[in-house]
Amino acid sequence: YELGVEDYITKPFNFSEVLARIRAVLRSRELTLQVSRRERRIAVIESLNKSLIFFTQHIRKPIEKLLEASRKLDAGSPGGVDDLVKLIQTEAQETLATLNGLEDEIEELRNKESELREGELTLEDLESKFRKHFSNSGGANG
Repeated sequence: YELGVEDYITKPFNFSEVLARIRAVLRSRELTLQVSRRERRIAVIESLNKSLIFFTQHIRKPIEKLLEASRKLDAGSPGGVDDLVKLIQTEAQETLATLNGLEDEIEELRNKESELREGELTLEDLESKFRKHFSNSGGANG
């Protein structure tokens, strides 16, 4: 048990019991792999969520800055208009750079999620896979 053995069979043993226990171990292993795959996919989704939260927080500041500058603008002052235009350009460039980074991250996360999803099986698929495998290998029922 200390080394990871989860079960044992005493002698004399029945072949169908051995086969049933092997099936149980294989199912357990496959279920563990599926849970691990889903956990990695959830981590990808959480990462995307964090990126979206960062972006929404980041985009708010430049927009508020632009609104404040536009409220203070003296339309009769040529220097004020020039300053506002420069501010708009700077904030727009920074926002677009952030947006481009977010789009790249989204694409990378989508690809990771697709790769993880490809190997996922539902519990019904998993059960069907084991039944098919054991019926094709001539195993006993159980």
